[in-house]
Amino acid sequence: MTSWPRRVLVAAGATGVLFVVLWQVGVMPAPWQAGLLTSVLIGLVTFLTAWALTEAFDQLVPASWFGARDVPPPPARAGLDHRLGRIRHLLRDTVERDDRPDAVHDLLRELTAERLAARGVDPADPAAVRAAVHPGLYAYLATEPHGTEPVGRRRLSDVVRRIEEL
Repeated sequence: MTSWPRRVLVAAGATGVLFVVLWQVGVMPAPWQAGLLTSVLIGLVTFLTAWALTEAFDQLVPASWFGARDVPPPPARAGLDHRLGRIRHLLRDTVERDDRPDAVHDLLRELTAERLAARGVDPADPAAVRAAVHPGLYAYLATEPHGTEPVGRRRLSDVVRRIEEL
């Protein structure tokens, strides 16, 4: 930061140089007093503007941004469960394709066995399973898939909903 007497001396010197240059070029008004007054006013305005700007620049700080709250980063795609993608493909194949066997049947049977075991029902006992599950779910699980005939969306949705209800 520059001291104010030095600033005043620099401004006075610059005003004097401005007066001499403008007088020699012939831009100043005819009497030398009017020319001196004009150059003093120009120098004063320039000096005050420069002073105000240097004071303002001394108080500036670098801008920084802070979020309103700490937001956790989104989960990394590498950490996604690949089993969900496999289930999605199996369901699509079961519903839409007629050239592949029903691969979801075994998966749904395992899920039902896990749910029944969690409720205390023995999944190996057909009578206990029949009493614990909905008749439509039992009919789907009891019959083995035959051929490559696709399963209807509504039936598959009903089976999954019944498993979720367990």
